[in-house]
Amino acid sequence: MIDYIEKAKTFAMMAHKGQTDKAGEDYFTAHVAVVADGVEPDPLVKAAAYLHDTVEDTGTTIDIIRAEFPQEVAEAVSVLTRGKDMTYSEYIWRVKQNDIAVKVKRADLVSNMDLNRIPYPLTSKDLAREAKYLRAFDILPTAKAGGFLHQPPLHSNRSCCVLHDVRQALLPVCPTVRYVLV
Repeated sequence: MIDYIEKAKTFAMMAHKGQTDKAGEDYFTAHVAVVADGVEPDPLVKAAAYLHDTVEDTGTTIDIIRAEFPQEVAEAVSVLTRGKDMTYSEYIWRVKQNDIAVKVKRADLVSNMDLNRIPYPLTSKDLAREAKYLRAFDILPTAKAGGFLHQPPLHSNRSCCVLHDVRQALLPVCPTVRYVLV
């Protein structure tokens, strides 16, 4: 039997080779591997987690993913690839329709909301993106019988908006503010 987790990990490592995140860190190590570590050890979910950004962020096509990986993995990767003509709301609705994609996207959002990945100072754009991701996290259903290794953020949409407003007010005065205790 083929080890799809290891195959997907190697595939993603090669596809993302040379890419960096906003902090200048290796994209595979700083984000892709973190997302894969944040999902259940199910081979299909883990493989989709490793591959979740390959079509959107590299020269890889969905046809290549379909040729190399099981149908369930390829379908999840396809769903996780946001079309250029698709609104973010449409994209999240589409993700909700696929159980594997939901599990991967929630882990992806947890990684994306980690403000320690973003260099100082935080901008209003960073905070708006975090608020958008938190809303998406809250919209996506939680897994049945576990499924996620990361805990959801401790604040709700309402407290996120309050925190966002407080951070927005503090940024001009204290540009290195990262956390606000309410």
